[in-house]
Amino acid sequence: MRIGINVPNELLHRVKAIRPEVNVSQICREALESRAELQGRIDDWLNDDEIEEFAQHFAQADNLPLIEPDWVAMGIEDARGWIEAATPDEWESCFRVYRHLKESGNSLASLASFVIAPRGYAGKNFHQRIWENEEWFDWQTYTGNDRSNAYQKAGEEYDHAWLHYVLAVREKHLAYREKKRQAALAER
Repeated sequence: MRIGINVPNELLHRVKAIRPEVNVSQICREALESRAELQGRIDDWLNDDEIEEFAQHFAQADNLPLIEPDWVAMGIEDARGWIEAATPDEWESCFRVYRHLKESGNSLASLASFVIAPRGYAGKNFHQRIWENEEWFDWQTYTGNDRSNAYQKAGEEYDHAWLHYVLAVREKHLAYREKKRQAALAER
């Protein structure tokens, strides 16, 4: 079979300057033969059973997480811990921050990041959850996924769950408070 090979003029002139009688076709044939032989040798090694053994060895020793952590469950768990530890003043302070974020048009989902942990709070926050799951983020990078997208997605899920749980408790609290107020008015 005959094929045409495009060689840049500059390269051809450089080769001819070294040896005017050089056979460019012969050089190309030899280069292609060498490359084909090299690839054949590599392919022979790749078909070896030893590669399968190594792959299985690393798969068994692999301790990287196989599935994404449940950021929603962590957000809810951390919201519960925060609520249990918060004093009434800290609880109200949280909603002052919430109203400020809402009025200024900032992301409400990031409320968990803005709220200061109550005194003596031993619970966790998103940043601590990142550290706990650093291997999973490493795996994202190792498999070619964008680590920053993984952080962003995890943060959105965590913050959304945290916020919705806290707001649900707030709604129940307000309903209970209103019921109590109505009972007090009825007693008058």
